[in-house]
Amino acid sequence: MNLFAEMLLRLIALEYGDGTETAGIGKVMELLLTMGIDTEGMRMHDGCGLAPADRVTAHLIVELLRKMKDNEAFVGSLPVAGKTGTIYSFLKGRKSTIEDRNDEGCDCLFGLCRWQRRKDLCRVDYRK
Repeated sequence: MNLFAEMLLRLIALEYGDGTETAGIGKVMELLLTMGIDTEGMRMHDGCGLAPADRVTAHLIVELLRKMKDNEAFVGSLPVAGKTGTIYSFLKGRKSTIEDRNDEGCDCLFGLCRWQRRKDLCRVDYRK
């Protein structure tokens, strides 16, 4: 998945800039600002988030999830806890009506949960 993220950044750079990683990062930051997402505290040095200097705030993640929760392509691309992706075993076997779509990072866990009778919930839990 990291390679896909890196190549997506390069495609963005080719389409909207000069093809450099810097151009791609600039376009991603511009898009976030256009969406009304506060990028203060965000540091992006690559497309996949593995650069040691990469940083993102919990507030940014929650705002992004809130703004994208109705985008079927975005939500469909997230792993489903206990079913798919790198979090296949997370929450596996629990009896719940919750559909968690999460991504585990080094320091936190974030997710978009859907209930049949409640509003969607964006949640960020820190793990240190």
